[in-house]
Amino acid sequence: MTRFSQTLMHIADLHWVVIEDANATSDAVQRILVRSGIPFTYFSTTTKPGFPKRGWTHRNVGLDFVRQHYALFPHNGVVYFADDDNSYDIRLFERYIKKVRTIGIWAVGLAGSAIVEAPHVENGTITKWDVVYAPKRRFAVDMAGFAVNLRLILNKNASFNLGCVRLSPESCFLAQFGIPREKVEPFGWNDEPKEILVWHTKTKNIGTRGESHGYVVEL
Repeated sequence: MTRFSQTLMHIADLHWVVIEDANATSDAVQRILVRSGIPFTYFSTTTKPGFPKRGWTHRNVGLDFVRQHYALFPHNGVVYFADDDNSYDIRLFERYIKKVRTIGIWAVGLAGSAIVEAPHVENGTITKWDVVYAPKRRFAVDMAGFAVNLRLILNKNASFNLGCVRLSPESCFLAQFGIPREKVEPFGWNDEPKEILVWHTKTKNIGTRGESHGYVVEL
């Protein structure tokens, strides 16, 4: 969370919606948010019964917040689902996310068992997916590999619903906007060199032992 906040501190025109997976918010996280100086909203929720414990409920609550508080937003906006344990290049926000007009998609490093997952682009159009897991999905993209323009979020009631349980959540969510794959905006595919601007760098408890010696530690 500290690392992610340090990244977002470089991004202008940002509202950070943070949703704690718990019955209450965390004082330690609250201090990080306040210290960052980033405009933020912070609240907690737990997984809705019947839903996978993979952040579906939390993303839906975040979408509800956006639809309620940004319904009359007069400027361009983009919604991006970011996990705090991934690694983000600030260029992801400035070069990709802020330029998304409908749905934007880009490469993600170390997604699942793949070195990289990316859209396969020919002449500016996505024709298939360069992925290891389930390449036949309508939108074979990782959660970190897409963003959606605010207008679409407001005009469609897309969500991570129970109908997505047997499907890929990302593909199920994106399909609800009714935009064909050929009309989705790919980013970074024609850059030279082709750099990856977001990586899965999972934080795990690898069996560390010992006391915290009075320091604030969340495991």
